Amino acid sequence: MHSSSRGRFRIVSAASALAVASLVLAGCTAPSGNSAIDPNPPKVLKGTVSLWHFFSSSREAGVIQSVVDDFEKANPGVTVQVKSGQDDDKVQKVISSGGNIDVAISYTPEIVGKFCSTGAFVSLNPYIERDNANVADIPKKISDYTVYKGNRCALPALTDTNAMLYNRDLFDKAGIKSAPKTLSELADDAVKMTTYNPDGSIKTLGFNPIVNFYENTPLHLAPMTGATFLDENGRSNYATNPAWAKLLKWQKSLVDKFGYDKLQKFTAGLGQEFSADNAFYKGKVAIEIDGEYRTAFIDDQAP
Repeated sequence: MHSSSRGRFRIVSAASALAVASLVLAGCTAPSGNSAIDPNPPKVLKGTVSLWHFFSSSREAGVIQSVVDDFEKANPGVTVQVKSGQDDDKVQKVISSGGNIDVAISYTPEIVGKFCSTGAFVSLNPYIERDNANVADIPKKISDYTVYKGNRCALPALTDTNAMLYNRDLFDKAGIKSAPKTLSELADDAVKMTTYNPDGSIKTLGFNPIVNFYENTPLHLAPMTGATFLDENGRSNYATNPAWAKLLKWQKSLVDKFGYDKLQKFTAGLGQEFSADNAFYKGKVAIEIDGEYRTAFIDDQAP
């Protein structure tokens, strides 16, 4: 991780997130359903394979393309058709309609259970066993996120470090000397840095508590209270884990302080997350939860 060139945005706390890639390689053709695979791995790879990924920026997409170029160079009989800017929804729609996607890179581990259980992602277990692929090198925590009930339909592609980013200029303007370290401090600072227009609408917001604003997903917010998704038996514990209740009550109380309608109106007028109009860059939002990758976007879009 690194700070922006001006040092005005700082990362102060971290939690882990995961992106996963579903890989379907069988001599560059994917089997349907649970059909048996060739017991012998192909001696030479040849054919055409499609690769869909969610990156749209030339910076990240360029890295993917460089890997593809190296793969094609090492396997001259293979052509990889790359399609960038494709999110999980688009991938799922194509798969559901019978379209052909051989390899897909997703940006979130939440889809693994759904895509594995429905067969949207093909099981890699037969290929791993046949080719004696060593997956033991994958750290257990990451490995657990890419397997569903013993079915490995995905492999890890990258890990992100999510953190709280804050705008020091807005902190200085509000007279706040240090970053918040507790939920109550975060709420107090958020309220203190929020300003309003003459008509009462929000002008600048200390912290946006609306779920799904930019990176405000349950996965990224859960570490704030230590909330977990499953109990020791692998069952959902949203309704029984007190950490979820603590997080949701805190979030609801902050929404009530600002006003839900005001927050919705304010959020609707903000720029797209991965654009130069990102609200954090523009000083519209003082604190946000984001990944380590944001530093590269800041250097590029708000130097």
